[in-house]
Amino acid sequence: MSCYSIKTTPIKGKYQETPFEAISDNNKDFVWDKIIDLFAQKGLPIKIIDRSSGLIISEPSKLTWTYEDNNGKPYEPNSYVVIQKVSYSNMKKGGLTAIVTGEWNIRIKAEAEKTRVNINLVNIKRELAGIQNSSIPLTVGKEAVSTGVFEKIIFDLIK
Repeated sequence: MSCYSIKTTPIKGKYQETPFEAISDNNKDFVWDKIIDLFAQKGLPIKIIDRSSGLIISEPSKLTWTYEDNNGKPYEPNSYVVIQKVSYSNMKKGGLTAIVTGEWNIRIKAEAEKTRVNINLVNIKRELAGIQNSSIPLTVGKEAVSTGVFEKIIFDLIK
């Protein structure tokens, strides 16, 4: 076995640290239908769906991801998550590729004449492509953060 060292680069940028939240002037049924339609259009499988409590939780789903540049800006600004960069001392030029998955946890709640929507990305994992049993849980807020791109798609739909 060859020896190697692992180097990680902390996430520097400013990202929201709490679940994303939006208020819609539309009723709960409208908001619910728009979010379910979005899940169908994006091919996001649903693990839990409970209309009465307003809860939608996706199955672990592939996430578009990126690293940050030296200034703390995402290389790919349309990615759903930024992950901490990891490099290995004996890694070939070009590095490893990863598959990043996570679960979307959405709560839709009617309030007076508006609807509150909370969106939280949980259970983020990185699997190194081509390496068996390499699934690595990422600590949200330290090693992986949502960029807000997916949440903005939802918020734009429910306005």
